[in-house]
Amino acid sequence: MTLLVGMVPWFFAFLNQPAAAIPRFSVSVGAAIAFDVIWFGFVGWRALLLFKEVSTKGDRLYDRSGKYVLPAEYAETESATKARTRRRKGS
Repeated sequence: MTLLVGMVPWFFAFLNQPAAAIPRFSVSVGAAIAFDVIWFGFVGWRALLLFKEVSTKGDRLYDRSGKYVLPAEYAETESATKARTRRRKGS
């Protein structure tokens, strides 16, 4: 879905263009490039937020119950998120 939305401006950039004019850089191609940069930046930002959220939820689940299912030597371990938070607080 993301790639399809990013390709829409390219369709309009070459719409009603003669075949000889397509290789030439035009305002519509510049607008399509600008839209793609903004769109892919937005999608990348949203993907990063989603990745952080899913990682944090997984780490909390590990701290609550996951480490106790593993062998006994892992019961004293902590998730990466918890360790990072502890280091930031200086404890």
